[in-house]
Amino acid sequence: MITGDAVDIPALVEDGSMRDVVALLPLLSPRSRERGAEAVRAVDAIVARSTPADLEHFEATHRVITWADPWAAWTDLHVDAAMPRSLLGVASFHGNGFLRERAVALLALQTDGFELPFLLIRCNDWVDRVHEVALAAAAARVQSSYAAHWLRCAALLDPERDIRRRQDALIGVRARVLRLLAEPRHDGVVEAAAVSGDAAVARMVLELARALPDVRARPLLLAATKNPNGGVARVAARTLLGRSPRDLLGPFAQAAMADARRTLRVVGVEAWAKLHPSEAEPRLRAALLDPARVVREQARYELPRCTGIPFDAKAFYRAALAEAGRPALEGLAEVGDASDLPVFRHLLDDPRPAVRAAAVMGIGRNSESADHPRIAAALRDPSRLVRRAARPYARRLWGAVRLRGSRA
Repeated sequence: MITGDAVDIPALVEDGSMRDVVALLPLLSPRSRERGAEAVRAVDAIVARSTPADLEHFEATHRVITWADPWAAWTDLHVDAAMPRSLLGVASFHGNGFLRERAVALLALQTDGFELPFLLIRCNDWVDRVHEVALAAAAARVQSSYAAHWLRCAALLDPERDIRRRQDALIGVRARVLRLLAEPRHDGVVEAAAVSGDAAVARMVLELARALPDVRARPLLLAATKNPNGGVARVAARTLLGRSPRDLLGPFAQAAMADARRTLRVVGVEAWAKLHPSEAEPRLRAALLDPARVVREQARYELPRCTGIPFDAKAFYRAALAEAGRPALEGLAEVGDASDLPVFRHLLDDPRPAVRAAAVMGIGRNSESADHPRIAAALRDPSRLVRRAARPYARRLWGAVRLRGSRA
C-alpha cells in the first residue's frame, strides 16, 4: 500500500474509495502535515460519494488492524469541533475508545443527516459508553426531517446483515423508523426512494408497503417496479399483482409487458392470465413470441390454464415461423420434436449467430446419432452464443473431456 508523500491525492479526489482512506492517514490531522489540507479534500470527496454500506464495510474491514502504521499518525489525535466533519467520521472508526466517544459526541451536533450513518455504525461499538452515546443520538433523529436520511441508511438497519456485534441494538429504532415512514406525509419521499434506492432501501419500502392499506401500498409498489434492481422490481410487481383489483390488472399487465426487463414481463404474463379468457388469450399468444425464453415459458404455462383448452405449442410455433422469425424459431427449439430436425439442420448455416444457436438447441434436444458431428462442429463455431448453446448437449453426449478440448 502506498502511503504518505507517495499518495496521488488528486486521483483519490476524483475516484478514490473508502479503502484509500488508510493511505491518507499519515497525512492527517491537517494541522500537523504539509499535505494535510489536500488529504482532507480527498477524504471529503471519498466520504461524500460513499454509501452507508461502504462506510460500514470499511469499519468492519479495518477494525482488526494493529493500530500501528499508518494509523500511528493518529495515536495522539486531538478530536475537537474544529476538525472537518469527514475526519470526525473517520475518527469515529479509531481504535481508541475515548477518541471514538469524542468523535461521536461531535458528530451528534450535526443536524443535516451527514452524521447518521456514522452514528448507526457506532451503535454497534464494543465500548458501552460509545454505544450508548451513539444510540441515544440516533434515536433522537427519528423525526420527519430525517425521513430521507433514514431511507438512505436502510442497509445499516437491515436485520439480516451479520457483521455486527450488537445485532439487537437497533431493533427498537428500526421499528420507530418504519412507523415514521408509514405516515402519509412521507409518501413522496418513500416513493422516490423506491425508484432510485439500492436493494436495502427498496426492501425497506417493500416491508413498509406490505403493512399499509392497499390504496396507499399500490403507489409505493408501482414505484418499486421501476427500481433498476431486477430482483426488487420483480418482488414489487408480484406483490402489486396480488393487491390490485381486477379493473387494474389490464393496465398493470400492459405496463409490465412494455418493460425491457424480462423479469417484469413474466409478471405481466401472470397478470394477463388473471383476466377473462376472451381478453387474456390473444395477449398470452402474443407473449408466446416474446424475445425472452422465460417469458415464452410462462405464457405456455398460463395459456391452457387460463382458457381451459389444451394448447399445441409445437403447431403454434411451426405456423409462426414464416412471419415471427427468431422468437418462433427459439420457441420451436424449446418444444419441438424430431420431426422438426430438418428445419434446424438447414438453419445451422445461417449467417446470424442467434439463429444458429436456436438451431443447435433444437438439434440438441432431439438429436439422432447422425447429428452428433453437428453438435461437435457447433462447439467450434466462431460465435460464443452458438458454442454456449452446444455445450449442454455436448456434455450430455461426451462429458467434460470433449468440452475442455473444444475450449483449447
